[in-house]
Amino acid sequence: KMAETQAKKPKYEDKYSLFEMFGVLGFRDTPSLKLTYNGTTFELDQLTTPTEVKSMPSFDMTLFQSDKLYTLALVDPDAPSPNDRKFGCWLHFWQYNIQGSDLSTGTTLADFVPSGPGEGSGLHTYVWLLYQQSGLIEEISFKGQKHIPVGAGFPPRRSMRPAEVLQQLPCGFTPLAHAFYQCEYDAHCEIVKKMVLAQG
Repeated sequence: KMAETQAKKPKYEDKYSLFEMFGVLGFRDTPSLKLTYNGTTFELDQLTTPTEVKSMPSFDMTLFQSDKLYTLALVDPDAPSPNDRKFGCWLHFWQYNIQGSDLSTGTTLADFVPSGPGEGSGLHTYVWLLYQQSGLIEEISFKGQKHIPVGAGFPPRRSMRPAEVLQQLPCGFTPLAHAFYQCEYDAHCEIVKKMVLAQG
């Protein structure tokens, strides 16, 4: 397993350096988190389309222990584009206090918004993060909001730095696993845009 980890690091060095620039810390040596979108399993650097990842994936639950608490998040460091990351990380999903493998038990900071890169903005990298918590979190807020619904607009989800948010909380967070994939604009992104702007 160690040999596999060392083999993958040089290949993805630029990716991990990018993640760390935007507060995604401690994941270089963690195992991949297997995701399944519509029957297709992703781990590291899958090339896909927004249409193929438009729904919440299912997760390989072998890393989850029934007596532990977890935080699960999805972020895009390439917002609004890989050439101009002024809004990275853009927060697509954040759930905490997940009890074991039962995602329905978690508290949601940010509802799930599918990948929706802007037209002409190039390939975006989307990163799933799994942390193990050392204890129960009473509450998390980002930009003063305790819950960010899908239709809240773009600004409430911009410029999330996971490490900075976690450092403000009383319990510890251990990076446990991660996955990332790439996609660029397709027609489904227009649907995502309308979803995000629904309340505006």
